[in-house]
Amino acid sequence: MNIVDEIWKRMNPSALALHDGKVSMSYQQVHDEVQQIVTLIHQQVDVFPGMRIALVCATGHRYIIAGLAIMQVGACFVPVPDELSQVEKQDLLTRTATHVIFQIDQSMQLIRRETHPTFDEANFASLNPALIRFSSGTTGSSKGVVISHHKLHERICAANQALCIGPSDRIMWILPMAHHFAVSIILYLYHGACTVLDQTHVAETILNECELHDVTVMYAAPYHYSLLTANAKNISLPHLRLAVSTASALSSALAESFYRTFAVPLTQAMGIIECGLPLINLGGELEAPEAVGHPIACYEARLCHVVDGVGELHLRGPGFFDAYLDPWSLRDEANDPWFVTGDMARQDATGRYYLCGKRVAVINIGGMKLFPEEVESVISQHPLVKRCRVIGIPHAMLGQIACAEVETIDHVALPTAELKQLCRNALSAWKVPAMFQHSSAIPTTASGKILRHHQTSDD
Repeated sequence: MNIVDEIWKRMNPSALALHDGKVSMSYQQVHDEVQQIVTLIHQQVDVFPGMRIALVCATGHRYIIAGLAIMQVGACFVPVPDELSQVEKQDLLTRTATHVIFQIDQSMQLIRRETHPTFDEANFASLNPALIRFSSGTTGSSKGVVISHHKLHERICAANQALCIGPSDRIMWILPMAHHFAVSIILYLYHGACTVLDQTHVAETILNECELHDVTVMYAAPYHYSLLTANAKNISLPHLRLAVSTASALSSALAESFYRTFAVPLTQAMGIIECGLPLINLGGELEAPEAVGHPIACYEARLCHVVDGVGELHLRGPGFFDAYLDPWSLRDEANDPWFVTGDMARQDATGRYYLCGKRVAVINIGGMKLFPEEVESVISQHPLVKRCRVIGIPHAMLGQIACAEVETIDHVALPTAELKQLCRNALSAWKVPAMFQHSSAIPTTASGKILRHHQTSDD
């Protein structure tokens, strides 16, 4: 099967599919523009099963059309987040062994690359892969996650048992498209809804667009909801029926403030790229806003290794990923059908799940996940750095910010400006630590590994 073909089979040609600023497109118009890109790809590239095409494009309707076209031609879609540094983009292209870069700015270019895959091409192609996304810390390190057309179809149908998206819905799009395309944009199109795209990230503009298009559903991070609440003024959202909060932990204070402002509860959900959307707090938003709720009907959850009511969260259900890319590992070859999330959680008397933290020290900055090891490896390149540790510290708006604790050789003065520049040269701007602190001695474990602070975050 091909998920894009399934969208066309179900579509109402005259129904509105997208609003993007001054551009409004029906499903027929989206279909026709996708076919134009399909023709362009076939004219310039000999597509073969398992071919990987990376998309470099700003969020907007052109991103959606290009992403759909890549999948429809039978290639595997590799989203390239635009916030990545050049070093990070090259690493992503290398790890995925991307064959072609589809770059869209003022023009469209299909750029061929030499590939050196670390996985078997025949095994990869046999999965009928739809896309590759990189995990954001649920298993302790960033891994290439391969999702087939079949598994993508399973997970969007499973998620919609809870979300109930349909042709009458208009969804306000706020999140980065490269991170959330598969289980949201694809889900909305498959179920016939209209997606309203925001590219301003200005709260007042978003609220005005919500009013103008009678938005019924929002799917965003707590950071976005805090901005909308602070800038609401006299704006009401009478058509809004569902506001899903994801990507980082939702506080009860923000949930209460949003409800007072818009008379709609914030519904926290837990999304994992390996699994889809297995948990959502429907029905418990007002009573327990900080919960991620119960498993969606077709999913199961359990806690293992429970101590004082807190255990490791395991999940199973439809639409789970097909394979990890590097190192290559097929999901079906796992001895245990349960997926180990890496999240520590607890349950209340009603069976709702609450996330308590992670086994690994992922830092959550405005809904974006930062691996401390990545930043530490850059800082450690400085000749005066003996050891460093990057930690997350609380921030009122962003949830957390990164702080680098640095132990220098012979306890010399901290070269803060040089360390910042070193990070700026190699990392995305949001990954550069907001603070650098001198440490007399970074604590380590008995084996010499850096001793981490306990972190809390969710996906």
